[in-house]
Amino acid sequence: GATVRAQYSLDGVAVTTVMRLERSGSTFGVFPTWRLVSNLARQVPVSSPTGITIGDTVLTEVPADSSSFGNSTVYLYPGIYEITGAKNSPVTKWLRSSTERLAVTSGATGGSRSIRITVTPTAGLADEVTKMMHTLIDDCAKTGAARPQVNGGRCPFSTYSSDDKATWTVISYPELKVDISSGRRLDVSSTKSGSVQVTTKGFSDTPYTTTDSVTIWSRSLAINLDGTLAWAG
Repeated sequence: GATVRAQYSLDGVAVTTVMRLERSGSTFGVFPTWRLVSNLARQVPVSSPTGITIGDTVLTEVPADSSSFGNSTVYLYPGIYEITGAKNSPVTKWLRSSTERLAVTSGATGGSRSIRITVTPTAGLADEVTKMMHTLIDDCAKTGAARPQVNGGRCPFSTYSSDDKATWTVISYPELKVDISSGRRLDVSSTKSGSVQVTTKGFSDTPYTTTDSVTIWSRSLAINLDGTLAWAG
């Protein structure tokens, strides 16, 4: 076998690497031929809930599981790379992926850094979530139930009624904040409570009217692969 020492500069850093060769034959029976047996590619762990794009190449699509962090391992040769999420996915309407710059060298520690793509809500996400919450509260109020449920989910307000019936009127809606909980799962909570008016029958079956607050402690929302939003709990 033989070795070749190579020196180069990458991203302003001088790198020296030794590559191992082995003889693979000869040309015209006189001139030896060699092949490179050292592996210059480096393993780079990447986590991204919105898929992986390196340069203009999409390596992995958005994970099907909305709660997944999308852990993967990519193999990169020496070079400078920009790594981000999948650029053409419908989820990019709601989530903005960070772009991470990575210099991979062929040295002993080249490319050993792990990459984590973080996501932040786009400007339109909070407005869309607010519209969805208003629709949910309106639908809850329309049920006429003392403990309303919509699409199998519990509504953010309820009361006691001797006949399980109630008439709800929305006075004001809660003000919301939207946080990324895990993957493409969002956590929706209220920063200011709303209020509803309810007319129902109490223990004596006598109708009465009162007001109650509407507080969103924690409500999970999923961003689906097709870009639609759906309450997840």
